[in-house]
Amino acid sequence: MANELETAAESLSGLLATSVLDNKSTFSIYRPHPRFAMYKTNITMEACQEKRRKLLLQNQRDKRFELISQLRRLYKQVDCSSSGNDSKMDDSESNLSDVQCDGIEERQFESLEDESKSGSSKGHQKKSYFSDRLMMGEWLVELPTDFNSNWLFMPYPEGRRCLIVANQKWTLSYSRAGRRLAKFKSALPEATMLDCVSCGVGDTLYVLDVLMWKGQTLVDYDCEFRSFWIAARLEDSNLNRNVNNHCNRKRLVALPKYKYSQSMLQNVISSRLWPFPGRLDGLLFYHRSCLYESGETPLVGWLKPFMLNDVLGVMVPPEYTNTDELLIQDFNKAARKKGML
Repeated sequence: MANELETAAESLSGLLATSVLDNKSTFSIYRPHPRFAMYKTNITMEACQEKRRKLLLQNQRDKRFELISQLRRLYKQVDCSSSGNDSKMDDSESNLSDVQCDGIEERQFESLEDESKSGSSKGHQKKSYFSDRLMMGEWLVELPTDFNSNWLFMPYPEGRRCLIVANQKWTLSYSRAGRRLAKFKSALPEATMLDCVSCGVGDTLYVLDVLMWKGQTLVDYDCEFRSFWIAARLEDSNLNRNVNNHCNRKRLVALPKYKYSQSMLQNVISSRLWPFPGRLDGLLFYHRSCLYESGETPLVGWLKPFMLNDVLGVMVPPEYTNTDELLIQDFNKAARKKGML
């Protein structure tokens, strides 16, 4: 009887573990990293992530047209907002909005709040069309089987992710939640959309990725090509130079992507080979063939600096190693407060 109960318990535990791991939210960066949260199962988490990676790569060819259509619909919403209203500006990022407008041009970018409220019940604001349009990663739990041959990595600064859209006379910035953060003058060509991070100080936006450039959609090109493309375009257009006139109020700097190897990552970390002056927030890891798709994907991995030694065997500077337990506790506390756990 005892043996039967023990066998049944093990079977139930295995089923629960499989159910949890098949749910991609297990790997969400808005939950604690499974390894550092001391999450234990009877099966490896590597198998689940690896399976979903392979499936996504197999299905990418069929999704190219869908990705292009989604992007064009998104850009049309920017055109609509220019003649109507737009999401209320987030005061927490008011430092991004360094251009004050007046007259017709100011009214073109007024709040969409009234329109949103009219279409929703009292106390519930309509979800912004621009929300969750950025490609987000998952925790890198275990190394992919092709990690040394097909993956790139990118140093990521402390800051706020934003979608940058150049439309007519103005460039708009949207948060991950779809709130408009800023409007400013830039030398970006019209019909350009970039995935950026704002560090909150200075006049520089750091570019992670490109969705559209001058009307040409790039979400259906692989990550390696997009990285080369945007770095070349910013260089050719002098957009990565210092701001020098009222028509270009932001400097745009492409964050470098390196081909992954343990020695290369160690060199980048030890030599601090990144273009931003502030702290390193973490490392993003991209499969070189991944297309740009909104939402979380296992084709993009994420690690905090203190995790690098345990997961990848890479040593980090002292200021990034003494926060392990404290950071985990703070993250768990913040996640519970926001209802993420």
